[in-house]
Amino acid sequence: MKWYKAAIFLIGLAVFQLSTLLAQNQNVPLNHQFHHQFEREEVKSDEIIHSSFKPLLQRKAQKVGKSDSLLFPNLSPIKKQGRSWIARKLFHEHLIYLDSGSVQLSIDPLINVEFGDDIRDEGLAERSYYKNMRGFVARLNLGDNVSVGSTFRENQAVLPSFLDQRTRLSGVAYGQGRTKNFGDYGFDFAMASAYVSYSPSDKINLQAGHGKHFAGEGYRSLLLSDMAFNYPYLRVQSDWLNGKLNYQNVFALFQDLNRLENNSLNEGLFERKQAAFHFLSFSPDSRFSIGLFEGFIYPSLDSSGNIDVPLNYWAPLIGLNTLLKGDERSGNSNLGVNAKAHLFKRLKLYSQWSFFDEQISQLAYQFGGKLFLGEGFTLQLEYNRGAKQSQNSIYHHYNESLTHPYQSDYEEFLGGVYFHKNRWMSRVLINNIQLDEHLIISFLDFRQSYIVNPAYNLTFNFGLQYRSDRVPTYTAASESLYLYFSLSTNLQNLYFNY
Repeated sequence: MKWYKAAIFLIGLAVFQLSTLLAQNQNVPLNHQFHHQFEREEVKSDEIIHSSFKPLLQRKAQKVGKSDSLLFPNLSPIKKQGRSWIARKLFHEHLIYLDSGSVQLSIDPLINVEFGDDIRDEGLAERSYYKNMRGFVARLNLGDNVSVGSTFRENQAVLPSFLDQRTRLSGVAYGQGRTKNFGDYGFDFAMASAYVSYSPSDKINLQAGHGKHFAGEGYRSLLLSDMAFNYPYLRVQSDWLNGKLNYQNVFALFQDLNRLENNSLNEGLFERKQAAFHFLSFSPDSRFSIGLFEGFIYPSLDSSGNIDVPLNYWAPLIGLNTLLKGDERSGNSNLGVNAKAHLFKRLKLYSQWSFFDEQISQLAYQFGGKLFLGEGFTLQLEYNRGAKQSQNSIYHHYNESLTHPYQSDYEEFLGGVYFHKNRWMSRVLINNIQLDEHLIISFLDFRQSYIVNPAYNLTFNFGLQYRSDRVPTYTAASESLYLYFSLSTNLQNLYFNY
């Protein structure tokens, strides 16, 4: 089945079967700090919410209690009586908002104007560091069971030294697409996303789009992360046993940035892969959940030509692809378990275990916890460990990992302190990664934010990012200390700390 035919089918099904059965089917943005606010209410709630496969549907997230636009930017209008039109649009409301009763539309700008200085990197002192992103986010509700979302971002940036080096090596700008040179030192890159979300009943949701997903409750995911670039996908969510069982199926198209040989004047195609992800989650009550995960990636186009993808790829049965796998050329599987538990209405414990290609001796695992204190404080501790893989993995997209950034032979300790009250947000994130006993990477990320407009999370930020990498047998280290100010709409996760 062609991607475009499947997408057209779902869109057509959505348009011709509008009803008023359900609440909004918008996706909650993939943003860790948004999810901390949701989780604060989730651990106190008696509702069963299967939150380990993201993005969440907004209608499900809103079941836990408090859910205003400070937590989930949405289509709900924020009316401020007595304010001028300019004041309302700048500080409270969507830029464009239309509501005809059965149809709602919002359109807002996406920006990131950032200026900074890397004060530890004297060798690049002549550079002026900045990021300049412009774009838009549009959300549309058609009735109560069809939603559409779309974003576009265009970027130019001159990056601090550690990020500049990483981007030049990978050819990709930290999960935001391939780069072109811009000026003497900068990069030009863009990213677009879109999806249509349709729920024929309160137990099923169908989506077709171009975006990212995240499996787990932690900062990292050892199963499926949102660190890499967007990709085309079909997604099916279904609830069973009165909501105690949730099943997620995602069919995606990936590619490696390796061009095929081409004798014509045009550039060759990139190598392509198709992926099937299945996540089966069981929650006997609101305090505990355990899930089984299977991810399988099939090469579908390489230097040998097109590779037939077997029919079982489309079968939404967890474990089937791994069971039927033949030789190594046929694919790369990732099997895992995800678990979470809520204690004392303040504490969330979570864990993951995963291994590639049935090599259970090469186990990767994660243990973590989040403590939700009064007045908007969240404390997080997380440990991630990955064994050395015995073969090359194809579990990546656009030269970036689909799990932990280093995927093989790493140990990471991570701690975070988060604060969110009214329009103030603070974050301190510290992590330390050791790679195969030869390199230690340390990162400190601090950001203080004030929410200028909660309708689309426009924030003013001041922050610093400190990174060092060193070999244990040497005292010298490579260091970067980047200080910055920015005005930005933070509606996605961007990972710099590795």
